Amino acid sequence: LDCLRKAVEKLQEHHALLRSALIHVPDSDVLPGTGEEVVFDCTVGSQPQILNYGPETDIKILAERELHEPLHAEICCWRLALSGPHLIITYHHGFFDGVSFMVILKD
Repeated sequence: LDCLRKAVEKLQEHHALLRSALIHVPDSDVLPGTGEEVVFDCTVGSQPQILNYGPETDIKILAERELHEPLHAEICCWRLALSGPHLIITYHHGFFDGVSFMVILKD
C-alpha cells in the first residue's frame, strides 16, 4: 500500500490534472452567470482515496461497488480500489477522457 501511495504521489507531481479538484466560485467574474460557478483547480486537490478491500473481496462485486459509489470531485478527481492483485481506478469523466487516461496509465 505504501508503494502505491508513492506511485500516486509521483504521478500527481508529473500530471497537474491529477492534482485537480472542483471548486465553487461565488459570483465569479471569470465565468458568466449568477450564483456559484464550478471551476477546475489543479492546486487544491489532495491525494486520491486509496481503498484496500483485501484479497478476499470478489473483484466483480468491487467493480460494481466502485461504479455506483459517488466520487467526491471537490477533494480529488480519482480514486483507487485495491483487492489482492487487482487495482480499480475510478475517475470523473469531466477531468479526463479514456485517451488521456491511457497516457497516465503508461506513466
